[in-house]
Amino acid sequence: MPLEPNGSEKKRQSSKSWLEIQVPALLTSTARQVARAMKKNRAVQVWQQPTEVRGIWIRDKEGLKAVEAFQNSLPGECKSSPVMRRFTASDPKETWREPLADQVTPNLGLAPAWTGIKPGPKTIVLDAATAFGAGDHPSTRLNLRLLDACFQENFHPEPGLWLADVGAGTGILSLGMALLYAGPILALDPELASLRAVRRNLKLNPLAGPRVRFTLGFHQALAGPFGLMACNMPGAIILDALPILARSLGGGARVVFSGFRDQMAPEIIESSQKQGLLLHNEAHDQDWAGLCLIKQNL
Repeated sequence: MPLEPNGSEKKRQSSKSWLEIQVPALLTSTARQVARAMKKNRAVQVWQQPTEVRGIWIRDKEGLKAVEAFQNSLPGECKSSPVMRRFTASDPKETWREPLADQVTPNLGLAPAWTGIKPGPKTIVLDAATAFGAGDHPSTRLNLRLLDACFQENFHPEPGLWLADVGAGTGILSLGMALLYAGPILALDPELASLRAVRRNLKLNPLAGPRVRFTLGFHQALAGPFGLMACNMPGAIILDALPILARSLGGGARVVFSGFRDQMAPEIIESSQKQGLLLHNEAHDQDWAGLCLIKQNL
């Protein structure tokens, strides 16, 4: 009479051969491109970090064809760097490290929704498939860094005042402010694509999302006074909008500007000063600039 295999024997018999590929990436934009290529070429698991992407394929005939197609699609700077590892398991997740949020600041981490990472008091989950991306552009990260720097300085918007995210895009800055600060938040953008992206991202973040109200419109719709404002927009638009943005801020309120290159920062600082906004802090990343300014009490 044949014996029934025990649990460990069953597990061994059901084990499969897998191939893991690790691709270092110097830029977060490259990492995102690599992750998309992995998913397009049938990786069963993908884990993306700002400077590294890992993918797993089942090691059979079709899987190896998919791996070859993935390797052929790699950006030129990544073609010589992939590291491969074979392993055996009944489920590749058994040997898979838990994904971690991309910690942009001490108090704010970002995670694409497909990673399975849960939103929390310090984690924003984003739909990476939107037209505005997943928060990996330097200008977005600079804005978040400066918003968090204000928080670490114990800055708090005046109680009762709204906060504003002008040029909201995905709503990532709105969600960041909701995790850091008290008060309701206006997310303002003229694009229908932003409306759709913000709606999806608010649903993904039940802790921060209910505090955000989206309005479809341009900066001329601002009334204020606002206690804190974030603007991630091209420098030319910021310069054009400065009079309205400045008038919309309460005395002592702060505004964080990003979305422009280093060489444009001096002009924005000078123009802001004429509107009663004084430079408080600045940050730079890959030739992009971010500025934090304070509205003078008149």
